[in-house]
Amino acid sequence: MDQNTKRVNALLGSSDGAVLGMVGGLGDGRSAAGAQGSTGTLPAGNYVFKIVCAGDKDMQFQRFRSGAAPETFTIPCGEVREIRRTLQGGTLTVELAGLRKGTEAVGGIRVVKAHPKP
Repeated sequence: MDQNTKRVNALLGSSDGAVLGMVGGLGDGRSAAGAQGSTGTLPAGNYVFKIVCAGDKDMQFQRFRSGAAPETFTIPCGEVREIRRTLQGGTLTVELAGLRKGTEAVGGIRVVKAHPKP
C-alpha cells in the first residue's frame, strides 16, 4: 500500500489550491470493497475533479451534493481522470470505492477551482 500511496500522490501532484480532497486505501474490505470520502462546503463556481488510483483494475467515483442524486463513474486505475463541473455551491461529498476486496489499491482525489479558459 505504501508504494500505491506514493504513486497516487505523485500522479495527483501538488495539493496547493485544493478545496477538497483525500488519499486512502480502497481494498481493505470495510464495505463491498473499500471506500474513502471527503465532504466540504464549496461556493458556487467551476471546479476540476482530479481522480486517480493505483493497485487495482479500476475504481468507482461518486460525486453528490447534499440532497442530490450521485453522479457515478468507473475509472481505470493508473490513469489520471479530470472531470470539470459547474457547482451551484453548498455541501459536496466525493467518494472513491474499490471494486475488489482484499487488494492494496489506493485512490485519491483533488477538487480545485477551475481557472477561466483564455
